[in-house]
Amino acid sequence: MTKKRLLLGLLAAAAVVAGILAVTAFASTNPPPTYSGGYLPAAYNNTSGAMRLVRPWGINGQSVPNCKPPVQWQLPGVAYDSRLCNIGGSFDASSSEYYTEFAINGPQGSKGDTGATGPQGPIGLTGPKGDTGLTGPQGIPGTAGTNGAPGVSPTVTTVPVGDANCPAGGAAITDANNSTAYVCSGQQGQPGQDGTPFSGTFTSGDYSISVTAGGITLQGPGTDKISLTGSGLTVQSVGNISVKGSSNVGIEAGSNFNLRASNVLGLKGGIVGINEGGACHYAARLGDPVVQDTPSIGLSTIIGGDPTVCIGS
Repeated sequence: MTKKRLLLGLLAAAAVVAGILAVTAFASTNPPPTYSGGYLPAAYNNTSGAMRLVRPWGINGQSVPNCKPPVQWQLPGVAYDSRLCNIGGSFDASSSEYYTEFAINGPQGSKGDTGATGPQGPIGLTGPKGDTGLTGPQGIPGTAGTNGAPGVSPTVTTVPVGDANCPAGGAAITDANNSTAYVCSGQQGQPGQDGTPFSGTFTSGDYSISVTAGGITLQGPGTDKISLTGSGLTVQSVGNISVKGSSNVGIEAGSNFNLRASNVLGLKGGIVGINEGGACHYAARLGDPVVQDTPSIGLSTIIGGDPTVCIGS
């Protein structure tokens, strides 16, 4: 293509654009609805300069108006979709046409003069209620009031049994306004029913408590038990039995009292008394010295016995 032909093409293109802008202004549509990207895409013949509008950039079969055009037609500062355009724009120009774009919006104009002051607007609506104000300072204390009249103590009188207000008796309390209130004693209730005799056994592990009409038995492991019956108290154990007291411990029998051991029977104390009462005689241990008083009848006197064992006379 010669420079003369290119110049003619550009002039023809400029004339067509001028015609388009004139038609657009006359039709009061700026820009047309289908060209909302801020530019007009156009293709013009490379020989005659005849110009026509082509479709905006897009993707075939999809609605992606901000698809990414070829790099030479990407505008600075525009955020494009990552998907590439494949229709519209330069894709609509034939092999005998050139593609170009014309900006729809002109450059920013200078600031206009300040307009005249408008008329007074109407009164606005009432605003919301304001926040509560701060607490004011403490006021000056008032003067002391005069003393009141002396109070009158209530009177309390006894109400006898059989009174209409308190059949079981009580007290009457009368205040300064001569109003009387009664505090009455409770009446005797009806006798309760006799309880049902209890019998049964409570068991926990190897231990049990059995209560019957014949007595009470505390049973332990094996044959260990304590029985209380009408005939007496029995303490039985295959192990040890301990009776301890922080002070005195007394065991008394109304008749016979027997202490028996199959092995050793031990009695231990500061002083062990046997048949206490009257004079105290020492008990002789094996090897203690004795003096025969009357050899003929075998009487002897212990002169070196154990002072911790006292035998009464």
